[in-house]
Formats: sequence, structure tokens, C-alpha cells
Amino acid sequence: MDAGEPGLAGGIIRLYDGDNPDRLLRLPFVTGADGVFYFDVLAAARYIVTEENPAGYVSTTADLMYVWVFGGATTPANFGDWILRTATPTATISQPYKVFIPARMKGVRW
Repeated sequence: MDAGEPGLAGGIIRLYDGDNPDRLLRLPFVTGADGVFYFDVLAAARYIVTEENPAGYVSTTADLMYVWVFGGATTPANFGDWILRTATPTATISQPYKVFIPARMKGVRW
């Protein structure tokens, strides 16, 4: 997330076992106003993190990421989305509005 870019509320984040993609590890998390999501106390392992866009948004990054979490470390996983602004009365469309869903995933110390 670049300086000045807002987070995105309403993104649905899911955490899966990196070795068994059908195994959902936590209940889906809906991002708040700041767009941040955080999974705490994870074992050191490989995980899959997915993002479902809020209505009206399109991804600028992949909606699935493989993430390695190491004991005692915080691992980022950021998703990007944008939405076109509404057309103006002159029928011109402004530039896409980019927003990001930043992540922090913290592993437990062994």
C-alpha cells in the first residue's frame, strides 16, 4: 500500500491450509473501515489467503496468495482493488480509484 492510499472496507478474507486448500482454518474475516485484516497466533507454516472483492470493485492483484509464516514474524499479504468513479455530466470518466487491503499475519514463537 503506497502512502496516501486508503484501505478498503468490506473485503472478505479467508485463510486456508497451504497444504490442503479445501481446509478453511478461520471464519471469513470482513475488513473494517481501514481495510486491515490480521490473523494472530498462527503456527509457522504455509497458508493460502484469499480475497473476495466488495461489490463494485475489481482486483488489481491476484485474489489468492500463498504466504509463509515464520515463528515470531509478521508476514504481509496485500490485495489491491479499484473502482471506476461515476461518469460526470460531460460523459467523461475519471481515473480508477485504487484501494488496498493490507494484511498482517503473525506466527507464534516456537
